[in-house]
Amino acid sequence: MKYRIFLVPLVLFGFFSSFAGAVGSQKGMFFDSETESIVRIFVNCSYSILLKFPQNKEIKIGVTQMGNGFFAGEHKGEDELIVTASHILWCNSTVGDLEKNGIFHDYQKNSKENISLENIIGLKDSKISSILGYTFDGGGLQNIQVIYISPGPHKIDEPDRALLKARVDASIPHTHISLMDDKVFEEIFYKDGIKKSVYVRGFLNFLGNWFVRYKDAKIEWVGESTFQINEHLDKGLSGSPVLFNNNGTLYALGVVSSTPLEETGRFYNWSWIAITKKSFLDAKQKKK
Repeated sequence: MKYRIFLVPLVLFGFFSSFAGAVGSQKGMFFDSETESIVRIFVNCSYSILLKFPQNKEIKIGVTQMGNGFFAGEHKGEDELIVTASHILWCNSTVGDLEKNGIFHDYQKNSKENISLENIIGLKDSKISSILGYTFDGGGLQNIQVIYISPGPHKIDEPDRALLKARVDASIPHTHISLMDDKVFEEIFYKDGIKKSVYVRGFLNFLGNWFVRYKDAKIEWVGESTFQINEHLDKGLSGSPVLFNNNGTLYALGVVSSTPLEETGRFYNWSWIAITKKSFLDAKQKKK
């Protein structure tokens, strides 16, 4: 039997109010230092859609893409650095994507216009309208800016990573995760990375509540920009750090990128991780 496998970015789509009604932590929930490094990222995209009737009418639809990131490296100066997956920042959904994710259905509830697929000519343009970020306990990030974003769409072996900077008030608690030196990474993972144990930490929104996911896995193969783990990750965990303990020191080896979807219904229990070595952070800092 012949199968076709598609790449599925693990970003979550919706209207901002459905995610951010309560960005604080759940009552009675305690966090470890790893969770305190995670940033919940909301990218608000604005789509211009052309309708057939009324003739060539243009409407605006706002869509929020949600994922995770983490405070990386050491805090130097006024800005914090946040590593995440680049596809969270791509406002590149198609009409089919918006329909599949229920965006038109939700928008239609409060609109007099007919935005069924039969009445849509197509997308005129799309852009980022704003980027919001919150720490583990709901502390808001200020002045979020994109330092670097890899182009999309991407293939499995192409990098899916981005670097943001933001201001965080000194009163807001948070921690940082280090990136591994390139030579150390290559010595460990390019030579003997198969079956190494890693784990993923990230926030997931479920029925309006926020929960922290812990998923442990083993590495199945390692490429130049990507490695694969034997765990099918939840949609919404894009950009979450994939962690590795090396002789007592914790490192983020990469960020959650995508998982396979097979159109005939066959299930694949693996995910792909975009590698983020220390050189990525160093090189992009110099350009900011």
